Amino acid sequence: MTGIPGSALPLNQLYRIVIDGQTSGLLNNGVTDANGNLLAGSDGIAGTPFVATVGVGTRLVYTDGSGNVVSLRLSRGGLMELTQAPNGEIQQLKLVGTVPNKSTLTGSVRHGRRAGRTALPPITGSTGVRLRLNPRAFAEPQVVPSAIVDQAETSARIVLAAPGSPRPFARHHRRR
Repeated sequence: MTGIPGSALPLNQLYRIVIDGQTSGLLNNGVTDANGNLLAGSDGIAGTPFVATVGVGTRLVYTDGSGNVVSLRLSRGGLMELTQAPNGEIQQLKLVGTVPNKSTLTGSVRHGRRAGRTALPPITGSTGVRLRLNPRAFAEPQVVPSAIVDQAETSARIVLAAPGSPRPFARHHRRR
């Protein structure tokens, strides 16, 4: 499934997506696959709502499942695509458009209810990116080359504006 918003969404913000098929056994409806089977929602039970939080940008801030405030920043080229489950766990962190040996991913964690340490999933597209994540704050993330990710099918994808269309995400650079 590909979701396309009705208008451009600003970068560096998180957005919650809720797909609720309003399943009813009496009406025999809900979100189904091509064969008519009810799909499981975020809690793994067929017919329940699917909930996810997504964001794209160079700086993303979120609260993880332990109440830690996590801030990630990608500098010197590229964007992050992040997908977060309702329990606060990051399901996907993908880097796109990075510059090998130049782009740098940094992050910080502000203590929540627990020790102030968070985990990231394997970071796709991070080959050649400098990872500057404090090992006391971040569990060791794995690096997954983009070539491997491109062969796999994604469950959700963030879609940007088509070439030639107005560029709502364009950055304006000021000359000094």
